Order: sequence, then structure tokens, then C-alpha cells
Amino acid sequence: RIHFGIESTTSDDKEFSGKRSEIENHIKEWKYGRFDSIEKNIIGIELITPCRIKSNGKYLSRLLVQDILKSIQRRMVMLEEFYGEPISPVFFDSFPYSLDDGQKWEERKHVSSRTSSNMSLGGVVGKIKISGNLDEYQKSLLHAGSVFHVGKNVAFGLGKMKLIYGENGDDRYQGTV
Repeated sequence: RIHFGIESTTSDDKEFSGKRSEIENHIKEWKYGRFDSIEKNIIGIELITPCRIKSNGKYLSRLLVQDILKSIQRRMVMLEEFYGEPISPVFFDSFPYSLDDGQKWEERKHVSSRTSSNMSLGGVVGKIKISGNLDEYQKSLLHAGSVFHVGKNVAFGLGKMKLIYGENGDDRYQGTV
């Protein structure tokens, strides 16, 4: 119930004034089932902010690529249902092998504006190495995750991820972005 005005908007560490034309030039887009960077080989995922994914009622403390893909797919089905054209979830036949690369649980503090109480929002940060082939749909989902984030509490800034690329045919994991 507090009146406010938007002074600036930030995206990818770039700050914009309130001008609509300036903001529209930097809008990221995801198109269902399409991955534009076919020449790029995704060899890893970096979880920049804590990622919270539940399985069987418990938060996972170690994430695999299939956990990330399933969570992104759930999010995209919901977002498309509300804001786009409804899509059906795809049953995954197989997943590439994934290796933990220094994943750890990290807690972040958040103060609730509604109750003025402290909240602890934790999740997994670190890298996941992808070994094996991703199909085009899986690449598209990972791209969507890098745009829309993944897991629970993305509205609080959690679940930000970045894709790690290698050259076409290069399955070696460099560990750097």
C-alpha cells in the first residue's frame, strides 16, 4: 500500500533509466523448443545464486542436470500457461551424465516486508559438469533457465544460473565461464 516510482531497472549488471525504449532493447527472449546457438556446446551449468529444488518433500543438497531440467520444464509450463501459449511437458528419455563441481549449500538472509521478520533462504551454489549429449529441447530448457532462473523463490533472486560453453565437439570441462 506504499506509493512508489521506478527510478531505474537493472539487467545483467546494466542499469537503465525508466525509458521503455531503452529497456526493450535489452529484453531477453526464450522461444519454446528452439536453441539459437547450435554451434555452442553446453558443457556445464554455474549456479550463481542459491538454487532451491525439492524432491520428495525435501530440498536437494546436490543437484544433477536432470534435477535442473525437470525444474526448468515445470517453470516454463507454468509461465507459458499464464502468459503464453500452453505447452505440454515432455517425457525425457535420457539425461546426460552430470558431475558435481564444488557444489555447496549457501544460506541467504531475507527480511520479510510483510511480517518484518528475518527469513533464511538457502540453496545450492556451484557448478555442474555435463558429460554427454543434450538434445535440442534440453538445450532450449537450459537456455530458458539462464533467462528465467530455476527452482523455488526466484522472485527473491534465487536460482540464477549461467551456462558454460565449450567449442563444438569439445566435451572437456574447463571449469571457467
